[in-house]
Amino acid sequence: MSLKSEILTFIKSKSEVTDIVGNRIWYDKLPEDATLPAITFSRISDPHKYTQSGDSGHRNPRVQFSCWAETDQAAEDLGETLSGVMTAFVGAFGSINIQSSMIENKVDMHDPATKRYFVPVDIKFRYNG
Repeated sequence: MSLKSEILTFIKSKSEVTDIVGNRIWYDKLPEDATLPAITFSRISDPHKYTQSGDSGHRNPRVQFSCWAETDQAAEDLGETLSGVMTAFVGAFGSINIQSSMIENKVDMHDPATKRYFVPVDIKFRYNG
């Protein structure tokens, strides 16, 4: 399976997250009519490591999780919950053995057009692909 599928399955298995967002977790974009709170995520970088023999198989993708809510505090709380589940995770995402996961960045945002708040949480994963 792909990292995208494995992340989705992993997050949906965590009651700390699903108690807040239910099944409202999407890859890439938040649907216009989405009920909040919700989470979206997408891969924002995926550098490959090479040796003189070619691709080393070491992967370090950076994935951005956006935690959406109606209020600033609710978005921040969801971001903290997600961070708690993902920070320093080592273990299996299904068929992918995660060697490390570290938060690279987290900010508070507001979309004035939709009047929605969100907290993007960037997490860098390390695994052998």
